[in-house]
Amino acid sequence: MKNKITVISSILFSLTSVSAHALTFNYNDNLALDLNARLQFSALNFSDDYYPNLDGFKHSFIAITPYYKINNAYIGATYVGRYALDTSNNLRREDNAKFSSSQYYVFVKSPELGQTSIGKTSGVLEDFFLGAQNFGISSTNFLPLSLDVYHQGMWKYVSSKNKYYDYGFSFVHNAKSDYGAYSQIAGNINWNFSLSERQNLKVLALYGSQKQVVTDENRFKTHPYALGLAYSFDKYFEVKAVGYRAHERVYNFAESTNYKNNVYGVIYSLNVKPVDYLDLYARYIYNKVDNKNEVETTSLSGVNVASNNSFKQRVITYGASVSLFKYGFVYVDHSRILENASNDANTTSYNFTQVGWGVQF
Repeated sequence: MKNKITVISSILFSLTSVSAHALTFNYNDNLALDLNARLQFSALNFSDDYYPNLDGFKHSFIAITPYYKINNAYIGATYVGRYALDTSNNLRREDNAKFSSSQYYVFVKSPELGQTSIGKTSGVLEDFFLGAQNFGISSTNFLPLSLDVYHQGMWKYVSSKNKYYDYGFSFVHNAKSDYGAYSQIAGNINWNFSLSERQNLKVLALYGSQKQVVTDENRFKTHPYALGLAYSFDKYFEVKAVGYRAHERVYNFAESTNYKNNVYGVIYSLNVKPVDYLDLYARYIYNKVDNKNEVETTSLSGVNVASNNSFKQRVITYGASVSLFKYGFVYVDHSRILENASNDANTTSYNFTQVGWGVQF
């Protein structure tokens, strides 16, 4: 086990707060294989009139990582097959649940230099926001992420965690999608401040840029950035606040239009671990989409916003996760969603409950 390298942890933190441990198979002192897997069963309880159509709950997966050690570095590849339930069609499991090759990439990793990877993977922009969630409704449903979180041809670098800071950046150019071609670049840095032997304060910062060419006439640009603080006391307590904003531009050269919009909000999250096998968590998301244009109702960030109006969302989530023995887990959480379709619209509320259980290693 001494040669074990955990390269899959970046996709685990968005799925569970239960510690995951890869099974490692050593062929010799240099060649080995890591196996991570998660089998989850869930009972979903939606209100009759609310379905989070941008979510796509990612439940079960298997990750295989062969790698070879050269001096003090590792060269390898990772394949992730994921069984995903897409909630965009009234939760008809037989139509929407499917197993897909969600990620596959090659990497070079060093304890001193960090990890470089290229292939179909997520960028640091997505990793940054996915880290703000535990279970329940995905944070990415309410953030300025216009594209799928796994990109073809993404190149990403993540540094080793220095005592005082760590950083990362990612880049993809002219990747193909169902809506033309797109490019994205993003970078983030975290500063760590040790307040005492058991207390830590972290400053989180991120900037990204996305460009999408739907056709020669239609183009989309956005520049999201975020800044936040995270305070933790040992492994028992963490509170985090992250504010974000994005400037969006939608071009239509055929009609000579250039729409400018703003998306901004804040995420507060709280995690408490009173004992090793229990995690309690809560999250509050405030998201606002502003349409500042003298045009008719326009679809922005997946919602319809009238001219000179705003669309507001507030999401309150709270829940608990219990680890069972070494590999088992069970969790339950509840979310309440409050929405205002315009500046003068009444508040509409929805409720969502999820219960899940399974095994993971």
